[in-house]
Amino acid sequence: MLVKDFTPGPSLTAHPLPEVEAVLVASASHPLAQEEGPVTLEALQRHVELTVHDSSESLRATRTHRFGGDRVFFLSDFLTKRAAVRMGLGFGWMPLYLVQEELATGELREVRYQSGSRFRFAPSLVHPADRPLGRAGQRLFALLTEGGLP
Repeated sequence: MLVKDFTPGPSLTAHPLPEVEAVLVASASHPLAQEEGPVTLEALQRHVELTVHDSSESLRATRTHRFGGDRVFFLSDFLTKRAAVRMGLGFGWMPLYLVQEELATGELREVRYQSGSRFRFAPSLVHPADRPLGRAGQRLFALLTEGGLP
């Protein structure tokens, strides 16, 4: 499994992956993209927050970078979330590598949140300690660590 926040345990082995930078974005037509000064938490909470559903049982990791508003829309993956943000349906955190082109063209804009519009995290590839990675797992790990994927 790929995890964002991993607590080590004796039954699981974790392989650290390269850091990912996340950026808070909205469509250029979204009201949050029109704000001139830093955006407050209260301003964010007035809009729909788009987030990817975390399949883990623990909500600790998912709430770390959520804004606590009443209007949160959960999506299944980041590509769907990128499409929703591009359509102006809401705002949210996105891996920078997935939205660099849209930021460069101005289709998406970085939301200037007063507490910071970027953060980094180091994901891990985790598997049962008693079952080493098979060929597919080893290939996935190689692609994720050797630059085979963005």
